[in-house]
Amino acid sequence: MLNRQRIVLALLDQAGEPIQNTTLVKLAFLLREETAIGRDRTFYDFVPYKQGPFSFGLYRELDALERDSYVERGERSIGLGSRARKLARDQIERLTPTHTEAVAAVVKEYGKSKRLANRVFRWALGWSSLWPPGGDPRWLPVDAVPRGRPSSVRASATG
Repeated sequence: MLNRQRIVLALLDQAGEPIQNTTLVKLAFLLREETAIGRDRTFYDFVPYKQGPFSFGLYRELDALERDSYVERGERSIGLGSRARKLARDQIERLTPTHTEAVAAVVKEYGKSKRLANRVFRWALGWSSLWPPGGDPRWLPVDAVPRGRPSSVRASATG
């Protein structure tokens, strides 16, 4: 398992309950932008989208984590899989203290608050050069990122 996948499991474990998909993506985004995890070039890349940052790589790997029963997804939420919770925690224990401390700090600061959206929005202002002509502060057009479950994202992203 890749470290970045372990970090996703740690985010879900720290949350303590299933969280919205968009919350998970925003927390991962803040880990990249505000912690030492961002110096790891293998961590997820993000692009601006309608509800904030979006990561094709993160969604592809969520498919794999779901397939292997590490996570369970509803239509709009995601959490640690009940059948593989111990296996997930075994993987989380393999993270460095720097990683686990960064995850804990981001989840504590933003995990269950409205401050998450405000903080991510501030980062989005830096992406203003990606807005359409005329300066309309919207994310990428709806057709720029495929709709549907992550499996459709995976198919579109790989061709």
